[in-house]
Order: sequence, then structure tokens, then C-alpha cells
Amino acid sequence: MKILVTGSSGFLGTNMVKYLRKQGHSVRCADIKKGKDLRKLSICLKVTKGIDWVIHLAADNGGYFYLKDNVKCSVNNFLIDAAMIQACIKNKVKHLFYASSSCVYPIKKPENSYGREKLIAEKKLKKSGLNYSIARLQNIYGPHETIGGKKEKVIPSFCRQILTGKVKVYGDGSQKRSFIYVDDLCEIILKMIKKNEKLKDIGGHKVKIADVLYELVSINNKDVEIEFGEKIKDRVNRFPKNSSKTSLNEGLRRTLKWIKSQ
Repeated sequence: MKILVTGSSGFLGTNMVKYLRKQGHSVRCADIKKGKDLRKLSICLKVTKGIDWVIHLAADNGGYFYLKDNVKCSVNNFLIDAAMIQACIKNKVKHLFYASSSCVYPIKKPENSYGREKLIAEKKLKKSGLNYSIARLQNIYGPHETIGGKKEKVIPSFCRQILTGKVKVYGDGSQKRSFIYVDDLCEIILKMIKKNEKLKDIGGHKVKIADVLYELVSINNKDVEIEFGEKIKDRVNRFPKNSSKTSLNEGLRRTLKWIKSQ
């Protein structure tokens, strides 16, 4: 199979390409960092030509505060998704995998503009006539995540801060989230395509933010000064069945090791 991975230079994309190549697949990469602006239909038509499967991960993405009502981000994603679906139809791609998000919930009123765009793209894909798989993703972690800046997410943020000896936590740490290690997700994505599985909510380890931090501090085995914020009203979360193969401790250990190497 000839497989196109969009967003191939991003966190999930980088790991997905490595995983597919280990499995012996022929992989084509497309990413704005490689000069492929997937908001343009002409570029999408070019990169999907002769491709069997598309694993569509490209998105303007980041942590919670980056995504919260970020209209520019949503417009970028709308253009990317619309162009990619149209190109796959025209070039008769055999299967399109789409990385959606748990931000589509609640379905009648998604929590932010990022989730609303993802839901629009899901509906468009379902009506496209293409063979497709949609995975609604939650929190993914592992090597090659963004470190620092507006797009940094909670686990790399904790890792980075731990190495300075001081950690500041947004909220009191009681917020619960679902975390899945990136290698486990890559395996799930490929299985979904092979089984022609249409829609799946992918969950991981359900854990308090504070417990993730304490686990990382324990792994690092050095004293750290921790400053918690005030308790905040947490958003409503869904916690699908845990699909993890990798234990939280092992996944965090690998992630911290990678961040130390950067």
C-alpha cells in the first residue's frame, strides 16, 4: 500500500511515519513545514495522486488555551480538511483516515470552534462516498511533542518545568484527563483502516493532572518545588474505554527521557 501521512512533521505525524515504515509500508509525507500548504486544493491533488490510503493528521493544533475559540486555527483546519477530502475523491483514494477530536462533544454544541470544525469535517467525510475511518482523539503524549510556546501541552510542560526544579500547575491538579501513548495510537489507527472501522472514540489512562505530575517527579527522582493554582471549574469530559498497551509510568518515562535529550 502507498500511504500518505499529512501533518507528517508534527508530533503524531512524525511517530506515525516511523511506525508505518517499520511495518514495511511505502510512505509519502506532506506537511506545511515541508512546503506543502494543504489549505490549497492544488497541493492536495498533487500529494494524493497515486496514493491508496491517506492518514490525515494535518491540523492547526495545540494545547487547550491555544485552541480555545481560536478562529484563525479553525479557518485553517476547515480549508485543510475540505481540500483534502475533495482531492481524495478526485484521485480515488481507497481509504481516508481522519483524526478528529473529543472537542466535538457535546455534539449539539461543541466546546470550542476547533471542535465545531472537526464535527463539520466528520459530516462532510461521511457524505463524501469515500471509505473512511474517524478517530476522536483525546490527550496523546510521547516523544516529538512540542516543547515550550503556545502549542505546548500539559505533559511536555510538566517535563520541561521539572527539569528546572519548579513547576506551576494550572488549577489544583484535580482535573481528570485521558492519556494515551503515541505508539499505541499509531497501532490503533492502522488497525482501524485495515478493519474499515468507521468511528471510534479512543481513550487512554484516566488520571488526575496532579497524579501525572507526581509520577513524573518520581521518575525524575529529584526534588521539585510545585505551585498549584486555585480549583477551577473543569470542562465536561468523556472517558472512553482505555485502549492503552503502554503503562502510564512507562510512557511518561520514555517521554521524559526524550525531552531530556533535546
